[in-house]
Amino acid sequence: MVRKNRRVFPPQMTATLRRAASLLGERVPHAPRYACACAGFDAAFPAVRTMFPGTRYVAAWERDAKLRAFLARAYGPDGLETSRVFAEATDPESHAVADGADFFLITPPCEVWSKLNPSRTLRARAQAAAELGEMLGYAHLHRPLVVIIENVDVPEFVLAVEGALRSLAGYRVVLYRPRSADVARERVYALAVRER
Repeated sequence: MVRKNRRVFPPQMTATLRRAASLLGERVPHAPRYACACAGFDAAFPAVRTMFPGTRYVAAWERDAKLRAFLARAYGPDGLETSRVFAEATDPESHAVADGADFFLITPPCEVWSKLNPSRTLRARAQAAAELGEMLGYAHLHRPLVVIIENVDVPEFVLAVEGALRSLAGYRVVLYRPRSADVARERVYALAVRER
């Protein structure tokens, strides 16, 4: 059951989670499990926890050591163990060690995609697209109910994410663009919902 959230933070993620829940219907588990790649401070998890009470945080990937330590401290009470906070989201060994999740969020760095970055290159975008495919190794292995990939809404990213998600057999892909006056750059959320 989805609980409505009056304190929407971040608003676009809350709207996206509502969309994911509507696509899942009754398949949302009572106490879902959550994992996030390129987590940063993971501002999305509070929205997940609010909408899906009892959500357990089972794995996170973040390159920055200080942010990994923050994630373990901040979300330890929600189930995130230090041994399940990994440095490299493209590492297949970490995918195998991590527990499976019902919701898997990927928020890859936007610098290579953003039109605000004058030094973005085709080579850097190709590398980022390849890494995105490698991050999906976790989804191939654990088959979460929903994979959500979020970034700036530019055609190059949309093509890259659609290409990467095509490799997930048995998933329906929906691009979702919730609008919000609270953000400077429009975001796109690719939702890959596992078919029954």
